[in-house]
Amino acid sequence: MQGERFAKPPELLVIAKEGKDWAFTRTLSDSGEYGYGIDANWEDKQTLSRGVIFSDRQLYQPGEKVALTGVAYSLENGTLKPNKNQSYTVTLENPKKQKQELGEYKTNEFATFSVEFSLEANQPLGDYIIRAKDNNDVEFLGDFRVAEFKPPNFKVALNLDQKFAQIGDKITAKAQSEYLFGAPVAQGAAQYHVTRNPTDFVPKEWENYSFGRQWFWPEEKPNVSDSVLQENQQLDAQGQGSKTITVDKDLPYPMTYRVDVEVTDISNLSVANSESFTALPSDRFIGLKTPFIAEAGKAFPIDIIVTDILGKPLENIGVNLQLQKMDYSQVTRFVEGAQTN
Repeated sequence: MQGERFAKPPELLVIAKEGKDWAFTRTLSDSGEYGYGIDANWEDKQTLSRGVIFSDRQLYQPGEKVALTGVAYSLENGTLKPNKNQSYTVTLENPKKQKQELGEYKTNEFATFSVEFSLEANQPLGDYIIRAKDNNDVEFLGDFRVAEFKPPNFKVALNLDQKFAQIGDKITAKAQSEYLFGAPVAQGAAQYHVTRNPTDFVPKEWENYSFGRQWFWPEEKPNVSDSVLQENQQLDAQGQGSKTITVDKDLPYPMTYRVDVEVTDISNLSVANSESFTALPSDRFIGLKTPFIAEAGKAFPIDIIVTDILGKPLENIGVNLQLQKMDYSQVTRFVEGAQTN
């Protein structure tokens, strides 16, 4: 087809004929590319901006100096080109939508320019937008954030009365919060979070052995909830608080319980601390050590050990040893409507 380019996405009706057979299709101004997974802009006669403004870092505090770099490119008739030696008016927009003109800047031979300015001590906090616009109203922009950081002036200590626990055991977590100058964070708000995740437990000094139940495909490891407890509590006048965690009965394998406590004082500053303990389904642990490959017709050595939590070997413990075999076979299944190769 010959002729000028459409300035805007057109609405077209296309009819195809062959003998007595015919078909048609139509396109709307907002259709065409989305049905094929392509999100593209319509390239009209206007110049499209492909520039950007970025900062040396995205986060600043009031009173700090902001350093920005602008990269000016544009797209014209499908060609991307650098805008060298071109002037841009740079404007700063604060979180309240108030605009401040920063001046006029000219790009260098690399189509870039630099902007530096200092934030006021009482600069409004929030997200800022910086815009650069040329004489043809071609605009590109960037952003940064201004935030204020107040270091906490108190600390939180968290202690657990046990490092190991079994099913049904109760673990006490004690929190102590005090200001750095010594006074307790009296009546502070404490929030406890307790979560758990599977872990591989190996008694000390027996790292060459394999402990615990193994699940081989297609067997599936039992799923248990990772959320244990979430509770709010107020510290006492001495800045102390405690929480009791009970090890659930649905413990199919060793798990690490993590206890997090976050304390908030009267000025709404928060400090957190965390500790963890290991929950075990038994107080005895059977370990096996074997070669990875067995040869038919030859003896297969197996070393067995039974220990307690600390790795101390236990004598006169009966162990039932089984050798199991798993056969794998391939099955092809055809599903109606599914694709086959």
